[in-house]
Amino acid sequence: MMRNRYLGLGLLISMFVLSSAFETHASQWDTPKYNSWWGGIGSGGAWTLGVRGKNLGIAMGGTGEAQMSEDQILDWAVPHDDYTSLGRKSTSSAWGIDLLGFVNPLKWCSIQMGLGVYSQDFRDVAQSNVTGWTYTQGKSSETQMAYSAGLQFLPFNKLTFGVDYHSVRGVTGVIGLKFD
Repeated sequence: MMRNRYLGLGLLISMFVLSSAFETHASQWDTPKYNSWWGGIGSGGAWTLGVRGKNLGIAMGGTGEAQMSEDQILDWAVPHDDYTSLGRKSTSSAWGIDLLGFVNPLKWCSIQMGLGVYSQDFRDVAQSNVTGWTYTQGKSSETQMAYSAGLQFLPFNKLTFGVDYHSVRGVTGVIGLKFD
């Protein structure tokens, strides 16, 4: 976990250094002033929705389905000792928010880097060998740092395409509209 924090902090610092270095040349390029996008090609139904203004942006996102629904799990411990532990299972989608930085080395291409915070609920689940029912042995909510990197392309005047990797959501396809 500590390694992820250092990696995320390094990405954030790099993002702002690169963004300010390219900022002086941004007026020479036809960079999008505002760019709204939605990506839905993540594994398991991952999604992202965000807005960009010049070299900074903000995005919300989440993973698709949880490993187990809360409706499948009784909200108390197994009442006897004859059970099998099923381990730790997510019972909600992970969702969160990211701060994004963009570097525009070419007028038709942007490099994206981001740092975010995501939350998700988990339960330690056990299945009774007597009844087959699943029970909660413990609950927790976790908040984790997330990092992302990707590319966005502006091949046409108003339409953007791209791909990004996110440490929580995985790989996500991006499609969006440029607003002047």
